[in-house]
Amino acid sequence: MSLRSRTRPHVWGMVLATSLSIPPAHARENVLVIRSPEPDAVQTVVTGQGPAASVAMPDGPASMTPRWLVARADLHWTCPDSKAVALEVKTDKGPNARPRTFELLRTHGLHGASTQMELYLWEVSAVKAACASEGEVRVDSVPVKLTLRCEGGQVFQHQQVIPLQARCRPLAPSEEAVTGLTGSENERDRGSYQQMLGKFALMTPDLSPSELSLGKKGTLEFSDVLRRAWTPEFQALRVVKLGAKGEILERQPPVPLSGDPEDPVFAPRLTLTPSKAETLRFALEAEYPDGSRLLSQPAEVRVLTPKQQAAQAARVIPPARRMQFLEELQKQMGALDCGPVLIQWIQKQPVIEDAGQSKDSGLWYRFSDGQMGIVHCH
Repeated sequence: MSLRSRTRPHVWGMVLATSLSIPPAHARENVLVIRSPEPDAVQTVVTGQGPAASVAMPDGPASMTPRWLVARADLHWTCPDSKAVALEVKTDKGPNARPRTFELLRTHGLHGASTQMELYLWEVSAVKAACASEGEVRVDSVPVKLTLRCEGGQVFQHQQVIPLQARCRPLAPSEEAVTGLTGSENERDRGSYQQMLGKFALMTPDLSPSELSLGKKGTLEFSDVLRRAWTPEFQALRVVKLGAKGEILERQPPVPLSGDPEDPVFAPRLTLTPSKAETLRFALEAEYPDGSRLLSQPAEVRVLTPKQQAAQAARVIPPARRMQFLEELQKQMGALDCGPVLIQWIQKQPVIEDAGQSKDSGLWYRFSDGQMGIVHCH
């Protein structure tokens, strides 16, 4: 499954009640807010007990890392009598504990506008700990602190703790995946995993070529990864080499961003000279601002010796020869019953590796190059 194209959900946030430090003459309800059409939509489901409990990705466009549940929010601001200079966002814990400042005057030069950002609000461990018994529980986030600076020295501040409503099912079996990212409750009910944000660990990158020559330098190209197509966004992306049991053997430097500055992409590449005929396994590793990391599913590359490459080339069937077999097969089907005799004829053909009876009373055959074919019998 390719990482190239991913769907992004509608952006959401939470309305912040405005108890701002504003002079009475300038008190306005929407000077500094994080807006949302549904303030109570921040929900999750926890199954199982203790540290091994499984936390579902919240329903709606919120996502998570192995350590934090993350909300993507719209921050709106308005300077009543002047232009906006800067907006600072900070929380007491997580990556937002390092204040993030948006320089608004240089970017917008407006009295008001909006900025989109990710808020790391609920620790996964705290959500698990809160779900010790059956039922629903409210899990408060760390306080979100907003500071808006306007021209003329005006400063507006606001702080709010945003709740997460957790539905606790400690007696239900935990659905902990390899990374703990087990999807929304709707996914659990369907028993399927769709292409959703936050499901990086369930994706398999496209990798080309699928074979390398022993002792010869080659370049592996992974499918491009759109930075903004994933929530939470990556802080860095690396190519890693995996061992037979999935352990990381080598970690490459971060992949540089390229393309449109407004929508940059990671284009992972790896140049190597294989020294051993074997199957190599590589994955992409995403690193998040909270320091946690996730691996994609592995992609495999075969390293072939000259002898193996020659043998493989000998198995290649030219299109004309394949078509000749199909024409001969059509004639045989008119003269023979669709049964053991026809199977024996197919098995004797030089371009065929094997053939047999299929479950629906038809026949199957495999060319010497591995390509499969089916005969429908009437």
